[in-house]
Amino acid sequence: MSNNDSQNIRMAVDLKKFRFRVHKGTLHALGDPSQVQLMFDPHKKAIMLIATSNNDFFGQEEKVVFDKPGNDGSFQLYSMSLIQKIQGIYPDLADQTTYWLYGKLIPSLHAVYFPLSSFSKIESNEAKADDTEDHNRQGVQEPYTTLDPRGI
Repeated sequence: MSNNDSQNIRMAVDLKKFRFRVHKGTLHALGDPSQVQLMFDPHKKAIMLIATSNNDFFGQEEKVVFDKPGNDGSFQLYSMSLIQKIQGIYPDLADQTTYWLYGKLIPSLHAVYFPLSSFSKIESNEAKADDTEDHNRQGVQEPYTTLDPRGI
């Protein structure tokens, strides 16, 4: 994967709207799945986005619905409790701010691994250009499953 490809494996974390915005480059890297799971491990300080198939039913799958027609735009998940747990681990994250999380594709797991140490503040003009109306509100439900990134 080139450096440019790794720039496309990212997710925005919006502390104002308690939102995770998964970008199309990340979903394309996962093979444009119809369903995903967002998993959080506070001990490893990481989030994992896993592409699931229609045969995988664990109760935490979310249907991928883009905020723009077709496979453009982004996919959004909302969870106040998860954002608050992340802020408990990283109390320096500023409220009302949006951050990038950069991830690593793990093809064998059909997943992207986002270490929380990769937080990078998004400049306000970049965040506004990236923001759209919240038509497709998706949610992440507890309990969160502990990650098993198999050696990561």
